[in-house]
Amino acid sequence: MKKLYYRKFKNKSIYDLEDISKNTTIYDPIAIDVALELIHKKKIEYKIQTESDDNAGMMLKEVKAFLSNYSWRELLSYCVSLTMILSIQTAVSFYQHEYSLSTTRTLFLLLISGIVINHILYFIRLYHG
Repeated sequence: MKKLYYRKFKNKSIYDLEDISKNTTIYDPIAIDVALELIHKKKIEYKIQTESDDNAGMMLKEVKAFLSNYSWRELLSYCVSLTMILSIQTAVSFYQHEYSLSTTRTLFLLLISGIVINHILYFIRLYHG
């Protein structure tokens, strides 16, 4: 008997199923149980679907917020710092043989120059807003 009601009620909306579950005098108790099971099942499916839609919407909002707040000055400062580090690395590798610098000293020099460049760009960004 349950299978009959499952086939009969599976394409009905949640509102129709709620009406069936409220009209206990008209419908068979097995039909009411099947309607309640289908309501629960459809609500879980709807919740899962809306949660995935919310996650996609939140990700889109986060990307839009990032792009609206991202300044071209920040991109420019990153490009400038990368260019400065590459030029310092080129100069260090050029003079490495002349001054017989070891690899650790070269890496230490690159690290220090990167920190100095980062601080300079930070203070420039702080000064110009």
